[in-house]
Amino acid sequence: MPYTSPTDSTKSKDTFWFSATILFMIIEFGRPQDVLPLGFLRPGLILTLILIIFLLTKKKEQAVHGSQAKWIIYFILLITAYVPIAVNNHYAYLIARYMWLQVPFLFACLILINTKKRLTTFLIWLVGIMIYLSIYSLFHNGQGPGGVVRDENDLTLFIVIVLPFAFVLLIDIKSSFYRCILFIGIIISLLAIVTAFSRGGFVGLIAAACVAWLFSSKKVLFLIIILFMAGIIYIFGGESYQREMSTITDTKENTARERILSWQAGWRMFLDNPLGVGGGNFPVRFPQYQSEEFQRGMWGRVAHSLWFTLLPELGIIGTWIYFSIIFQNLRDISFMKKIKLPEKDASPIFFNNLAIAFYTSLAGFFASATFLSVLYYPQFWLLTSLIAASKFTAMGRIENYQQ
Repeated sequence: MPYTSPTDSTKSKDTFWFSATILFMIIEFGRPQDVLPLGFLRPGLILTLILIIFLLTKKKEQAVHGSQAKWIIYFILLITAYVPIAVNNHYAYLIARYMWLQVPFLFACLILINTKKRLTTFLIWLVGIMIYLSIYSLFHNGQGPGGVVRDENDLTLFIVIVLPFAFVLLIDIKSSFYRCILFIGIIISLLAIVTAFSRGGFVGLIAAACVAWLFSSKKVLFLIIILFMAGIIYIFGGESYQREMSTITDTKENTARERILSWQAGWRMFLDNPLGVGGGNFPVRFPQYQSEEFQRGMWGRVAHSLWFTLLPELGIIGTWIYFSIIFQNLRDISFMKKIKLPEKDASPIFFNNLAIAFYTSLAGFFASATFLSVLYYPQFWLLTSLIAASKFTAMGRIENYQQ
């Protein structure tokens, strides 16, 4: 949709709602309710209701930015349509409910992140959550406090997709003090990846580093940064970490073999059910398609892959919708990568660097997600909303200089 600049009065009135959006992100990913005795207050539910009220009362001049919004709704509507026809209606319902509960936060991001200041503030809090989780994991055997960041693989996935934005802020922020904090935070995050011993996270980090180098205009400098990061991992990882990561390419290794067999089962499930078996129903239908190499009755086994969750559970239509979202994301990132702001702008290359960070983050996400069942996790959907909102904000900067 065409860009419409938010008025000053709208911005001031939205401060409360924007704060609620950031607080929801803290609750969803930082999980303070799992560390402090706050769970009984149901902070996530309260903030969801607050954001629903915002969506119901939003002003006419406020609009949901980006065509990704309609694709997200199509995706969730498809998941919902499977609830009455799936073999396990309860699991399908739980997935549909979880996805609908993400909508208020995602749409609030699409509406409220409409200036560079808000975008930067949002990224600062996101990176701050990453640093906090990294510190937490160092004292908890690589695991997070709970929710979608409890497991070491899921925690590492979150670090990998947020880490690129720390570099964007490192370049954009002028304060030496905050730059120092970001630099230390990046090192701590790398140590957290080592502590987690996640092979999927390591693959995601390698993919992210390669894409960052590919798109960087200063390849020599970026290569030095990558080698520095690799040195930290090598020094602090030790022989045990190197030995664990060396098994990634060993398809005969027990865990890798089981994943491949699960993917093969998922492919057979898709061929038998090209329209899908419904959200959350891969584990239910797995015994029908499992290999004889597994013990009998492996009910409840997940696909251990985003793609082999997507194909059998949501079929051709769901896959088409998901790839449509990816395509629109890439279009928006490409737009930000190409824009040129005047030198008098406070940060003329901010959106160019942000575009590279988005490319890097998506590469890390999909590389890791290939080995993880994270189709319905909020990480990708948050990235999608952030990409659409960032493009809208960039359009606003361009319009301001054209007027």
